[in-house]
Amino acid sequence: MQLESLLTQGLVHGFIQGENLQTSHRGWFNVQGTHYEPAEGGGMYNDQYVAGNQTAGGQELARESGVDKNKEIDTRLYGGGTIALEELDALGITSEDILTKLKWFIQQLGETARLQQDIPLQKNGDWSYRYTMTETVPTIPVQTSKEELFYKDQLVFVHFFILCSIK
Repeated sequence: MQLESLLTQGLVHGFIQGENLQTSHRGWFNVQGTHYEPAEGGGMYNDQYVAGNQTAGGQELARESGVDKNKEIDTRLYGGGTIALEELDALGITSEDILTKLKWFIQQLGETARLQQDIPLQKNGDWSYRYTMTETVPTIPVQTSKEELFYKDQLVFVHFFILCSIK
């Protein structure tokens, strides 16, 4: 399984479907996470994050099977969150509404979600989603990007990403 596909499948099984949720320790910190290994032995995926009431951040790791454990790893770091609770209340939506719609858009995007291409503004009722590559370095396997979710054309959620292939 390609690493990018593994990142997408891990995202679907963990974040979208809530499979294999676990609490673990990262140094002195308690972190939440998910772990996914395809049945056909196509590698492994791990996501660990810390979440507050408004913002969250974490790191996803994906490694192909049969590859040296210290090479060929993709990592995707992320951080972001929602506008303030009072602003959400004024719009008549909740952070749960935002997560539900974010998951819906990610599922619709399939294998293109949160990877190496811009996703122009996608609309669904009062909601819209956009994913923008913000910087790539042609000679180094690293890129940054931004994911935005809007409600009635107002930004309500943003995530920033760093995607890097560890070689």
